[in-house]
Amino acid sequence: MSARSPRSSASSAAGRSPGRSGTRRRTPGRSRSLPRPRPARTDAPAEPEWAQEPPSGDPARDLERLLDRFRDDIRDAARDRGVTEDQIREARRHLSTAAAHIGAVLRNPEV
Repeated sequence: MSARSPRSSASSAAGRSPGRSGTRRRTPGRSRSLPRPRPARTDAPAEPEWAQEPPSGDPARDLERLLDRFRDDIRDAARDRGVTEDQIREARRHLSTAAAHIGAVLRNPEV
């Protein structure tokens, strides 16, 4: 019978390699899995027609009209094609990002 060290015997009995404690170390600041980049959508138009409308001279009214047209387009697409839970999740992510950016622009106008 060969002589074994107590460490290798204990490691073998536990089914682990020598020198491993059985717990995984995490690198600080890193998540367990990184999100995969989403492929670019080629089936969506680059820009809706209303995005190129000239300003009316009343910025508050123009913003209201932009928001109305945006809401109408999204509502119509969901009504015509249906909507899934995954699409809602992605739409919520896009909308929250857009709201943060637009809100920052409106709260901090250029002087």
